[in-house]
Amino acid sequence: MSLTLLADIGGSKSRFALANSAGRPERILIMDNDTVADLDGAISRYLDETGARPRAATLAIAGPIDGEEVALTNRAWRFRRGELAKRFGWSQLR
Repeated sequence: MSLTLLADIGGSKSRFALANSAGRPERILIMDNDTVADLDGAISRYLDETGARPRAATLAIAGPIDGEEVALTNRAWRFRRGELAKRFGWSQLR
């Protein structure tokens, strides 16, 4: 079964889920962002807790997306899209 990571990344909380091939979200987790150092840590924690290895991800980010570089508006988290996809082995990152 093909899984996609779904995430809504906000300033204070992040919400994660997995979408199966039918598109239904499952294994929903709401995480307080103060409990992790950065987005990489939040994603890693969710994947470790679920044991999932999704092949793709769709992230909703509270901040502007300017090409490859993404920075949250209300949190000091930054990442580069290509590096994040490579780190987690995603063939697609939206």
